Amino acid sequence: MTIDGLTTEQCKMLDIMWEKETCDELFEWFQSLSEEKFHMAMTLHQMLTHEIHEELVEKGTQDAVQMLTKIGVKV
Repeated sequence: MTIDGLTTEQCKMLDIMWEKETCDELFEWFQSLSEEKFHMAMTLHQMLTHEIHEELVEKGTQDAVQMLTKIGVKV
């Protein structure tokens, strides 16, 4: 996964998010941030979630096309 155009600070924040092993750990980290950093972290989290969903949709679409093709549907 690649998100272009991020600052060094934003990349560090994403690294911290990836290191969290549970939702509780992530939530605690969010709570420890200043308001400005919290908003940045939430925006990054939303971008990350969007990118993950986009990859899943693309994979699902490819799988669906393969299955339809196997049963004789022209796509």
